[in-house]
Amino acid sequence: MILTETLRKNRDKYTLVMFDVDGVLIDTSKSFFEAIILAVDRILSGRGIQISDTDLRNPLARIKTAPGFNNDWDAAEALLVFLAHRELCVLAMDIDGFIASLAGYCEGSVSWERWTHQNAPTASKPLLRLLESSPIRETAMEYYAGSEMCADLYGIEPAGIAERGTHLNEAVLADTALLDSLACARGIYTGRNRPELDMALEKLLPVSWDTNLLFCDTGSGPESVKPSPLALLRAAEYAQSSALIFAGDSPDDYAAAVNARQERPGLDVEFAAVGPALWAAAYPVSRVSNINELLTFLYDRGVQ
Repeated sequence: MILTETLRKNRDKYTLVMFDVDGVLIDTSKSFFEAIILAVDRILSGRGIQISDTDLRNPLARIKTAPGFNNDWDAAEALLVFLAHRELCVLAMDIDGFIASLAGYCEGSVSWERWTHQNAPTASKPLLRLLESSPIRETAMEYYAGSEMCADLYGIEPAGIAERGTHLNEAVLADTALLDSLACARGIYTGRNRPELDMALEKLLPVSWDTNLLFCDTGSGPESVKPSPLALLRAAEYAQSSALIFAGDSPDDYAAAVNARQERPGLDVEFAAVGPALWAAAYPVSRVSNINELLTFLYDRGVQ
């Protein structure tokens, strides 16, 4: 555990803790991640393109640590485009080049038509046809939800490709007794939609939450998703807090904290990177291997 001097010396002043869900409170490495792998593999193999498991997983892991891909369905599209581009283009990009090429396109979901015309002109038509004819987002959603939960989570009719959803693989990372005993206000800022968040809250029972401090993707535009700071600002205002901690695991989580500081200079926002988060080593942030280290430190239960 590596803590900033500010957090280490002033932990009692933080009266609000906001949490990301995936990778922080709940282990989703075998749910959302697996759903994307299964969906992309299904679509490409259906077109005669065989990709090894390693060549699916490694690029996806890299995409998920890139700014602008907090949304898993955006990441699924990106992985499909990257792998198809690699098969269709003689001078294909490696994954780092692909990520770099996306700069300026990641405002919400990527405009793949613009990207292909500029970065893959010789393969733009087959790439766009692949995207238009392949319901990658819906396929990944069904693998995650399973046929039984598809309509409840996403309002779509299942195609019958996945009876058992990968969401059943999720496991709670947080010590729920410790989480529920926090004396300060606590809330959530997640990229999940509301039904997905409700499912996560069920997994986190018996922890109770103030509904005014629960923020998710409402589908209303960029202000409801990271890296928008709006949720953090509203949470601080509701909790009457001048100092908050946001615990997350992605560059977009960190960017939301930075944006909150810039938007409201009088608000002290401390970011804590949870898990491996190797990207966080380049930033002046606190880092913990798991969320329980942070919770234990905050409330003096043996970890200093």
